[in-house]
Amino acid sequence: MLNGSISVQNEALRQQLVSDALGMSQRASAATLRSTNTLQHTQSDLTAVRYGRRAPIVTNRSPTAPLAHAPRQRRNAEDRERARAELREKYDEEQERIKRGLQMRREQQLRDEEERFVRLYNELMMEEEDFVSLVKEYCVLDDENRRRKQEALCREWHEKVFNKVQRQIGKQLRALSSHEIAERRRKLYDQFLAAANSKESGLFRDIIIENEYDPMLAHAYTIKYNSHVDDDPVKLEINKAARETQELPGEFKEKVQLGRATLKPTMWDKLEATPYGRFNKMMAASKADHGTFKTSLVMDHYAFDRGKDVADSEFPKGKRTFPGWQPGKTLHDLGSFS
Repeated sequence: MLNGSISVQNEALRQQLVSDALGMSQRASAATLRSTNTLQHTQSDLTAVRYGRRAPIVTNRSPTAPLAHAPRQRRNAEDRERARAELREKYDEEQERIKRGLQMRREQQLRDEEERFVRLYNELMMEEEDFVSLVKEYCVLDDENRRRKQEALCREWHEKVFNKVQRQIGKQLRALSSHEIAERRRKLYDQFLAAANSKESGLFRDIIIENEYDPMLAHAYTIKYNSHVDDDPVKLEINKAARETQELPGEFKEKVQLGRATLKPTMWDKLEATPYGRFNKMMAASKADHGTFKTSLVMDHYAFDRGKDVADSEFPKGKRTFPGWQPGKTLHDLGSFS
């Protein structure tokens, strides 16, 4: 912006000098033209008197009149030179003033930059003096805050979830005696030994015959409890999203099962009662009852029929052609319909 202002000032000064010079030049041209006209008139009068064409006109002018303008022209030239010198001097003074202003602004800018650097450097050094201690203190406070939140969450979970489940389990355990539990375990173990000794090939985990031996009887004495908690503190966001979804208008859709459908582990001992255990028999019956599984294609990639007749039998026929037909002729001309 500073260079722009200097350029504008220089251009204005240059235009002023050009304008003054043009004015002086025009005034000098006018004076020269007047002198030339006067000289021409004088010469014409002298010529006319010499050849007797007309009487001489008595005027105040004399043959030496044009020479009277010479001092004035010299004065005008001197005035123009003095004016140019004054303008040149003003121009030099203006340039010098602009240079001094630029130099002063540059020095002030350097001083401001130096002061800013010193200020920033001092702030950096002051910050480095206690930076490590502040960071350490912040980390310690953050760890303590995290630990307090975890402890509060753990206490809330114990009160709302763990204690509820533990009370149910403790109530059922207090209703049982150690003697009753030991007697039941001995009875179940005796049943297992009797079934294992009666089987020549032993017992298998994936084959259960309930009328002979049912190993699932022990599960009838398991302790059961209700773990459902509406305001589980560790599942607040999940429960909130589920409640909002259920409150939305429209039918609620359950989550889509990821992956293919598989046989549940609770049905492994009842395999024959599921489609998985009778799959081969079902497929055999379907093939025998329906003819959709039959095909006439030869499933051999090496030995198969080849030739024009085979290709013609597999692909449809092409369009009919008429030998000898030319543009401009009809089928009647060829005798195709005769």
